[in-house]
Amino acid sequence: MKNNILKIIVPVLFSTLFLSTAYAKPKPPIPITPKGSITQQTPTYKWKAVSGATYYYLWSLDSSENLLFKGFSASKAGCEESKECSYKHSKKLSYGEGRWHVIAWNKGWGSWSLASHYNVKKKPKDALGFNKEQHLIADQFISIFENGTTEIKYDYAKDIDDGRGITAGRAGFTSATGDMLIVIEKYTELMPDNSLAQYQDELRKLKKLRYDSDGKTDDEREKDRIASGSTENLGGLIEEWKDNAHSQDFRDIQDQVVSNLYYKPALKKAKALGLKLPLSLLSLYDSNIMHGESGLDDLIKEATKMTDNLTPKEGADEITWLVHFNHNRRDVLIEAGSPWDEAVERITEFEDLIEEENTQLAPFEMIIEAYGDEKHILPTLKKAGSE
Repeated sequence: MKNNILKIIVPVLFSTLFLSTAYAKPKPPIPITPKGSITQQTPTYKWKAVSGATYYYLWSLDSSENLLFKGFSASKAGCEESKECSYKHSKKLSYGEGRWHVIAWNKGWGSWSLASHYNVKKKPKDALGFNKEQHLIADQFISIFENGTTEIKYDYAKDIDDGRGITAGRAGFTSATGDMLIVIEKYTELMPDNSLAQYQDELRKLKKLRYDSDGKTDDEREKDRIASGSTENLGGLIEEWKDNAHSQDFRDIQDQVVSNLYYKPALKKAKALGLKLPLSLLSLYDSNIMHGESGLDDLIKEATKMTDNLTPKEGADEITWLVHFNHNRRDVLIEAGSPWDEAVERITEFEDLIEEENTQLAPFEMIIEAYGDEKHILPTLKKAGSE
């Protein structure tokens, strides 16, 4: 309460003490910003310069009754260089409604400007992104098709004969494609003496075989791609992976790699496309894990082509775009042959979610007919870990 009188009478004092003297009063300044709804808590105050004015006073009161009363020359406010004056205060405004005035001086004070009212609002969250429950549903959905369980299987490790060598961990990191190498490298940075560190050199060789195509013919590139799936020099890796999966540090690193390598890039692409539905984000996230970024880009390109070369951001209906995305993904899996064609059931589940209008990823029961009517409740509220 001690400052309330000051907050009320400051404008009045200026009027009564200085406006009674006879002189050509400067016109009241016209406030420009802040005005209306804003999200910036440290806005720049702007007003139209008053002809001949050499000094200004700014008065602002936010929703918490924090008072700003500041005087400065016209030159300091940049008025002499443009038709606008401005002042930025470093102290944050409280969320909620506030108002401000400004008054000009030229051999005497003019009148206070009309009040400019503002309402500081919190920045809205991104239009797209999983909440905690949706993220758990998404991760468990992917885990069902990667590892056959809603439990996040950090200790999974097996050669599934898909041409990518050993598949391991919560997202099916493989020895041929480089993501397994990233996990082990990061783990080794944290734990230099871990038993998986011995495989780094071999994993680097396999990655180079798969992706280094400089100076190679098409036949040579295909030969090296096939060779990158070799497990000949990876004896013991499966056992060592399972053993290290008991370490919470190893699990945390798997989580980080999944987020940085698959989830965040999928989220970035979804936002760029103008997607709004959590189901759409899951489709891109799952595809990025299974097909890789270049494969995901191809799927996006084809889906956009099938919606008149328009993305949802450009006006395409999101559900229509997503239906085309899933349809094209199904074709890609079937065309790839065994064992990829066995993964079309995950596309069926995406299509079922669209048909059931569960685009927000609310909890649901998933029955997989191709797996003998196997049932899963998502989310399964069970502590994640290895068995």
